[in-house]
Amino acid sequence: MLPEQKDADYFLILKICLLKKLLIHFPLKSLFVGLILFLRLMPVSAQFYDSGEDPASIRWKQINTVNFQVIFPSGSEKEANRVANTLTYIYNYVSRSLGHQPRKISIILHSHSAFSNGFVSWAPKRAEFYTTPDQGSYGQDWLDQLCVHEFRHVVQIDKLNQGITRIASLLLGQQANGAVAGLVPRWFLEGDAVNTETALTSSGRGRMASFEMEVKTLMTSHGGLPAYDKALLGSYKDYIPDYYQVGYPIVAWARKNYGTSLFDNTLDYVGQHPFLPHPFSLGNRKQTGNGNTSLYMAAYSDLKMQWNQQLAKVEETKTTTWNSRYSKNYTSYRFPQYVNETTVLALKTGIDQLKQFVLVYKDGSEKVIHTPGYYYADKLSYAAGIFTWAEEISDVRWNNRSFYCIKTCDLATGNVKLLTRHTRYFAPALSPDGSKIATVEISRNNEYSLVILNAQTGEVIQQIPSPDNKFLQLPEWTKSGNEIIIVTTQQKGKSLELYNVKTSRWKTILAPTHRDITLPSDAGDYFMFTGDYNGTNNIFAVSKSDTSLWQVTNVKFGAFDPAWSSAQNSIVCSQYTPKGYDVSSLAFDPKTWKNARKLTDLSPRLYEASAHQENFNFQDSIIPSKEYPVKRYSKLTHMFNIHSWVPMYYDYNYTSNNMSYQSITPGFTLLSQDKLNTCISSLGYSYNQGNSYLRTGVTYKGLYPVIDLSMSYGGTGTVNLQKGTTAPTAPTKLYTTAFLYVPFNLTQGAVIEGIVPGVQWTYENEMFYYPVEQNYHKGMSYISYSLKAYAYLRTSVRDLAPKWGVSLYSRYLHTPFENEQLSYIWYAQGKVYLPGIIRHHSLQLTGGYQHQDPLRYYYSSGLSYPRGYTAGVGENLTTFSADYAFPIAYPDFNIGPLFYLKRLRGGLFYDVAQERRRSYNTTLKKYEWLSGTPQSIGGSLTADFHLFRIIFPINAGVQYMYFPNERAYSTSIIFRMDLSNY
Repeated sequence: MLPEQKDADYFLILKICLLKKLLIHFPLKSLFVGLILFLRLMPVSAQFYDSGEDPASIRWKQINTVNFQVIFPSGSEKEANRVANTLTYIYNYVSRSLGHQPRKISIILHSHSAFSNGFVSWAPKRAEFYTTPDQGSYGQDWLDQLCVHEFRHVVQIDKLNQGITRIASLLLGQQANGAVAGLVPRWFLEGDAVNTETALTSSGRGRMASFEMEVKTLMTSHGGLPAYDKALLGSYKDYIPDYYQVGYPIVAWARKNYGTSLFDNTLDYVGQHPFLPHPFSLGNRKQTGNGNTSLYMAAYSDLKMQWNQQLAKVEETKTTTWNSRYSKNYTSYRFPQYVNETTVLALKTGIDQLKQFVLVYKDGSEKVIHTPGYYYADKLSYAAGIFTWAEEISDVRWNNRSFYCIKTCDLATGNVKLLTRHTRYFAPALSPDGSKIATVEISRNNEYSLVILNAQTGEVIQQIPSPDNKFLQLPEWTKSGNEIIIVTTQQKGKSLELYNVKTSRWKTILAPTHRDITLPSDAGDYFMFTGDYNGTNNIFAVSKSDTSLWQVTNVKFGAFDPAWSSAQNSIVCSQYTPKGYDVSSLAFDPKTWKNARKLTDLSPRLYEASAHQENFNFQDSIIPSKEYPVKRYSKLTHMFNIHSWVPMYYDYNYTSNNMSYQSITPGFTLLSQDKLNTCISSLGYSYNQGNSYLRTGVTYKGLYPVIDLSMSYGGTGTVNLQKGTTAPTAPTKLYTTAFLYVPFNLTQGAVIEGIVPGVQWTYENEMFYYPVEQNYHKGMSYISYSLKAYAYLRTSVRDLAPKWGVSLYSRYLHTPFENEQLSYIWYAQGKVYLPGIIRHHSLQLTGGYQHQDPLRYYYSSGLSYPRGYTAGVGENLTTFSADYAFPIAYPDFNIGPLFYLKRLRGGLFYDVAQERRRSYNTTLKKYEWLSGTPQSIGGSLTADFHLFRIIFPINAGVQYMYFPNERAYSTSIIFRMDLSNY
């Protein structure tokens, strides 16, 4: 036990003792624990992840094995069969070290997306694979990577379904298991999956120096280890590597020092004791004496010593840094390309800014050229006054259909051209004269081709299938323009190959290796690339004449992205530092290079212990190629999939960020979501204040328009009573809606754009009096037409709101089937986002107008009144508000495991409204116009923080409001929770 953790340890022990006493004396222990879990882990809706929809035209098929159901689009039979074979083969090996064989699970393949990803979700239980590999992938087949990594997540989560968690599953369904998984820190979930993919293969991320680099740099350059909470939950102040990078060294180190059974036993403890505070930490402490914090510090203290020993052996290459660092913020410059002897083009990124293409001058000054859209930073290519890159552009309607399209930019004018549309082109490279582009095309079924395009028109000049369908990565033209150097990936790893455009022949330059090699380029008599032969990423060169291999740079943390200039006889590259990547240059002098064949890997090689424990290498195996029977998968018959339930009622569709308004009442709730994310539904019964309510909702997204249906039945209905009449018996309240809308995504660059037209029908059985008939009628139908439109600039990590943007919402609501009670209401509201006076400050101006023409009754206002006022029913209403938000400080302050403060922020606002409505004066027996101008002025002070190391950030604080008309003031509490970070 480390001294600085003692107080927190005693706090946990005290809470355990109190909980145990409570449980011993509670007669319904199992029910109690289940309810505690539900309340403790709310909002559980964060688990119900909806990854989006595939095109409606897709016909789905399935393969069933003993342990897997693979669901896939028609046409992807070959890939689906391979996934089924691979998962079946690795089932025992991936699950062995956790001592658990999981139950059958569905695997959904998304082949129409150009996005590279995979995830496991547990409510409903399934894994989703996005089958297109990315250009930065390491030396292993992409689908094999997904199978090993994602199936390890399946083992982790399924293993928790034991003991108390198993009982809670009976009470809550699949969401119980998913919720308990939320008690396991993400550094373990991802770190353990990376450790597994590394130990069971020859080329997992744990073997890559680039994967280790950011954590190694952070831990050895800041004079001490970052606090555990900061490493776990991130920071707005400093750059913190992701869960994968932070978690893998801890898991690998712990496996080495405590053996294979450590996390096997810890997950057992979590599953059996989810009601205890921080059960994962307690499980580790029970076996090792170290909780999470102590384990983190012990692992990184040891690794820091080993990394420092590695760094001490580096005889650094002399380089010249081009860029200047004008602030202390983490900022990076990648993929530098010589424009001339004093100018370099590069991609600039940072914690406080968007991606930008910039010109960096040798004197340290810069010029912004363009801000790209969603751009996976794999490479940048420049030649003859233009540069090119590829962006992901989503389908207008379907989230799970996207494309990679090539863009070019004229350096002199800044004009950007979208060269290709609806394509799957990756990592484009300009020929030396700028007339052609070489790019990698990946079909929906992962067939790889090298494609040569006309750089002006985007027309295909030549399409070259990859030999043996090797995965192609990061092509680059030679200086002659006659050949293309490219990285290929096969079973034996990565290699460098050369394609001759004139002879149509392929030639191997560098034999396959499980070392990471990337971003090749031509350098006269050599081909340069980034490699990690000595445990650190450096620039290497292979001789064109005899394929001898040479180390060009020797740096502490990493050198990447080499580009050679014959005119300057120098190399420009990206060199990693504690504050990000720098643009660096060095002399091109082969006489100073070292023979790379004699290098020794100086890294700690964390993977070796786990690999020895596993004693199995997936990449050395021959995967069976059994032909599984393929059957049709019907979306219709699988539309309803009840995955979870709750022995009480809560609003599953609740979307407000202010969780204080979420209500829980006696009753039950059934939750359903189909595995293709097209139909989400719920059915609930609640008993509240003596009334029974039945509520249901169905959202179907499998057609072009989204269909959203809801119904509520229960309680006492509304009677709009007319004086002098006999009041009828109020009916049981019925409220039902049908909403059709189409969420058009129009984004094609840095500005996020969209438009959502919709139409909604609503029926409510409220009662109105009709004077002509002198009777009450029950029921009113409403129809509304709405339009939402938005366009705003993407935000950086530190931004509180978009720097620039606009949004508009307009709605027209009427009752077309009657003409005595209600007429219509129309309102529109627009918002403008503007930059503040200081970076990351935001000014938001909102204005709205509303008009309604009442017959006998008013509609409720569709616009918000000034803060602090109750909304009225004005016939004419004009509103305006100004909000100014700004960050105050980034404390990164924690109190043990209880509280972690990441940011303080402030806000100022002014709200005003002008309303006019008619009121009947009974004395004068006529209508009079009434008007008012409510307004409020105020400010807020809030904090962004985490409680109990839960990953969902909370924003809470106090708001002060002053009302000039009344000369009064009030205060209120602000509480919001961000559920998107899961």
